[in-house]
Amino acid sequence: MTGLQYIQEHTEFAQPMEALETYRSEYSDEALNYLVGRYYGLVEFLARKFEGRGEPLDDLIQVGLIGLLKAIKRYDAARGVKFETYATPTIVGEIKRHFRDRAWNLKVPRGVKDLSLKLQQAKSAFAGEYGRTPTREELASLLGVTVGKVEEASRVVSNRFPLSLDGTLTSSNDEESGTFYSYLGEDDQSFDFILESLSLQEALDALDERDKKILFLRYFEELSQQQVGEKLELSQMHVSRLERRAIDKLREVANKVS
Repeated sequence: MTGLQYIQEHTEFAQPMEALETYRSEYSDEALNYLVGRYYGLVEFLARKFEGRGEPLDDLIQVGLIGLLKAIKRYDAARGVKFETYATPTIVGEIKRHFRDRAWNLKVPRGVKDLSLKLQQAKSAFAGEYGRTPTREELASLLGVTVGKVEEASRVVSNRFPLSLDGTLTSSNDEESGTFYSYLGEDDQSFDFILESLSLQEALDALDERDKKILFLRYFEELSQQQVGEKLELSQMHVSRLERRAIDKLREVANKVS
């Protein structure tokens, strides 16, 4: 006789609703044990629907039982909904939440995922029998695969959960030394400046000496167009036209370079 059968046979409750009402009013451990035993089969049935997705069935059943307990605590018969109808989405939701929070976050081939699960089971069994961790060669022999496949499955297991950028790093003396995010590289602002300088230099090389002189006097010496004209013996209007033409040419060449 299993433990669940014993609970069901040694109880004073005739119907699940009676146990639910008792638990709701008295938080009776006996009522709770009866309900868990009564609906264990439902949990197992729902957990099996998620079997083969990389998580052991026993773990899925345990997660499903958490969902069952939540359903028992929240169920209200006054709403007119059967307990099984109410509990099913709660149990399924808990299992799905488990996959979202704990299961594989990285997409890997099904064969590699299955092998990684067998690998963990083989390690546990070997350690339990021999009292030590098996070598890669021993694991390959136990599973009937190559050492390369064992290494691949091991890498998948160790990297199945991506690290959060908000996770903290610790130093050799166990002191926190910032987050992963704080160690990410940043854009070097001077890099854009270098590119712009190179583009500008190439654009300036396309100008004749007079245009270069006008731009130098206007934007480096900060002279007015009238002052530039006096230095180069040109009218202010002529300087204005030459300046505008030179700037347009700079833009044209710079756009081609970028």
